[in-house]
Amino acid sequence: MKFLSIPILFILLSTILWQCQRKHNKVNFSKPESVAVAFVRAGSALDFMEAAQYVEEDLKEVFEAAQSMAADIPAEEKEKAKKNSRLAKKADCVVKGNLAECIICCDAEGNKSPQAIQLKKIEGRWLVYMNKEDRDPQPNY
Repeated sequence: MKFLSIPILFILLSTILWQCQRKHNKVNFSKPESVAVAFVRAGSALDFMEAAQYVEEDLKEVFEAAQSMAADIPAEEKEKAKKNSRLAKKADCVVKGNLAECIICCDAEGNKSPQAIQLKKIEGRWLVYMNKEDRDPQPNY
């Protein structure tokens, strides 16, 4: 009997730990708040490959390119950025149809972000979105 209880206990503990880890890292793409916070945390931590998971298809290559540039950042700066990324805890979003605008809270001083994050619902999933006018600003002559 003792022989069977050890593997069963191991399987039970492994399952519990796996579920806790999965819930901790899971992003709910049906809620713009969840996607906005995950995006800001990943970007703030300089993990642009992770951040690319939360953006529309047209923006993914920008974040993938940023990841290669991030390789030149010193390790102590990366560690500081990762620590500070945990400050983003919640988002206040205003949803209008399939568009949402989210403000992230909080920075080291407890302030909300000064710039809103735009999200768009694409095929049932909220993704960070940038409209064409913001991507290619025209020079002011």
